[in-house]
Amino acid sequence: MFFLDLLRTRRLEKENSIALIKVLERAEKIVHSVAADKQRVALHDYIRVLLIPLIWKNIRQEYLNDDHNHSEIKLSEMFPFEVLGYRDDSLTDTNYELHLGVDLLVPNPWRPKALNQLGFIGHEDNPFEQNVINHDVTLFLPMRIGYVWRGHHSIMNGMLNHSGTVMPKNVVDCSIHFERYSFDGTNWIDSQTKRMWPTPYPEFGWVWELSKRYKDVLC
Repeated sequence: MFFLDLLRTRRLEKENSIALIKVLERAEKIVHSVAADKQRVALHDYIRVLLIPLIWKNIRQEYLNDDHNHSEIKLSEMFPFEVLGYRDDSLTDTNYELHLGVDLLVPNPWRPKALNQLGFIGHEDNPFEQNVINHDVTLFLPMRIGYVWRGHHSIMNGMLNHSGTVMPKNVVDCSIHFERYSFDGTNWIDSQTKRMWPTPYPEFGWVWELSKRYKDVLC
């Protein structure tokens, strides 16, 4: 039994490694197939392709769960090391305004509230408007992922209907972590302590390695 489990683990690790390699190979082809002035936009679109299915799958799961049986994408599962300690408030200007339904945001709605918010926010008669108290988002650069702390349901509805924008309260420059932390397809690795973390969401690891490789293009 142990031997079979070991084989399955090694096979999964190999598959995960191949997936990461493919993600990076596609990124390289994208960069070399577009003009220099379009590379940044093209890579951000590619990052959206990689993450949007995961974000909406998590949201969909809330409508399948029982009430108060909450599933969420935790920040510690996206990046399993301390990133908020390296916040750069000087970056919070209008260049980092996030357009709902276009830019990447990670809300975590829950039932039953997720049900009674549908059809209420984000439509012509009630467009989404940011409330500085109730809507709290941290933006992670250079991958441009907005993590939602407060305002999950209204932001989700704005995303559904491509309605409104949010300004992040905090902006984190992840590039200062690129030398220390890496992702091998299965685990996050701390090059200083040699610690390793498995992850339920390899997609964020893919984006990390992509952003590391093309930092100068994305920034």
